[in-house]
Amino acid sequence: MKFIVALVVLVWLGLNCHADTALPLLSGFDSARLAKCYPIRDTDSAGEAAKLIYRLRKANPNTLKKLATALPKEIGSATVGDVFEVEGKLEKIRQYEVPGDLSDYLDLDQFQELVFSESPLGDVSLLVPPLDGKASREDRVASTAMLLYQDDKRVVFAAGDAAWFPTLASNEGIRLLTSAGVDASGIAAAATRNRRKLEAADGETFYSMLGATTQLVTGESLPEPKPLEPIALLEFPEEHHGDWIRMRAATVRITKVNVTDETRRQQLGQDHYFQIDSSGDLGKTMVKLKRPEGEPIEMSGKYPISLVSLRLPEFLESEFESEQTVVQMISAPVRIDGFFYRLWSYRNEFIDQRGGGSQIGPLIVVARWQRIEPPRGDDGGIALLGYLMAGGVILAIVSTFIWSRRNAVVDAKLREKQREIDVIWAKRRQAESTRTSTSR
Repeated sequence: MKFIVALVVLVWLGLNCHADTALPLLSGFDSARLAKCYPIRDTDSAGEAAKLIYRLRKANPNTLKKLATALPKEIGSATVGDVFEVEGKLEKIRQYEVPGDLSDYLDLDQFQELVFSESPLGDVSLLVPPLDGKASREDRVASTAMLLYQDDKRVVFAAGDAAWFPTLASNEGIRLLTSAGVDASGIAAAATRNRRKLEAADGETFYSMLGATTQLVTGESLPEPKPLEPIALLEFPEEHHGDWIRMRAATVRITKVNVTDETRRQQLGQDHYFQIDSSGDLGKTMVKLKRPEGEPIEMSGKYPISLVSLRLPEFLESEFESEQTVVQMISAPVRIDGFFYRLWSYRNEFIDQRGGGSQIGPLIVVARWQRIEPPRGDDGGIALLGYLMAGGVILAIVSTFIWSRRNAVVDAKLREKQREIDVIWAKRRQAESTRTSTSR
């Protein structure tokens, strides 16, 4: 009986300490080659570590998560290549340069070694691409990472990315979002894509912010948002990324966007969200939009604002559901509380007719809605915005769909690039092997 109990305990311990290996996902890497990645003493080891990070960055994150287990207090029985959920507070950051002949192939100029403090495993560090944003000591970092190296003094992991949760956020919105599990480095990275279309790189942060709104509005009471006018986001977007803001707007058109990817559905907690095309008041400010050729396009009075929301308020939902369509023109003056994502560009008939190419406007993730009464004699800018968007309805509606489709194309191109790099590395190894054989 004692033997059976002991056997059960040993099996239980094994299950709780075991992690599956990531080696099958890392083309060209085995245990011997991983040994060349750390410690990083010269350009050769830096190059090998950079290649490993590249491989991990291209690996399917969902597959890696399925392989991972929680990090145990004792890791001596683990083997290099095993995958764990790693988390810790930053103690310091070491920076390494990627050798020049590799940086173009890997699309990586540098990588970092994040050293954690107060780990039960002793000295623990994580090799990753550079964090986006200004990380500081005591900030929390989390990652699905592979065990790369361990000895009596240290344990080293490697990963294709890491989530960053700052102790002192740059604004109230980022503090709220990171408390709900949104990666602050994703918000910082989005700021570098201002005035561009939605891209594959936007996906994780965009859906995370949308999903976080449910947790935030049903949790503890939220602080008062920062009142802002649209012009503030147009003139100084870099000051407000992730910011918790309040703004008046007038809805013009509501589109129900279906989400087909299962991972994104899990992030949202449902299979759709809503895109609300609306207008904001510019006051007396004149906005000039540059064109590829000719004089700038001038806009005054009202300006297009894009809102996205997991749910519609009751006063909009009842009207939207009265018709069995995914797109409806609904005009209502509203006050919204939400998070500024970034400026984005999209096709617009009004701009197209004037040779402008794309409309640039704020994209805001809405958490709370309130209906307001318009001033007497004010149509809320609906007529103007209806004109601005008339004829361009189809282009605006499918913008998010095109974004999703583009993600698949980008993934295909990345896989093709990876295959080309595999061939190059294989030829290099073959050449090195031939030279070694010849010298012997």
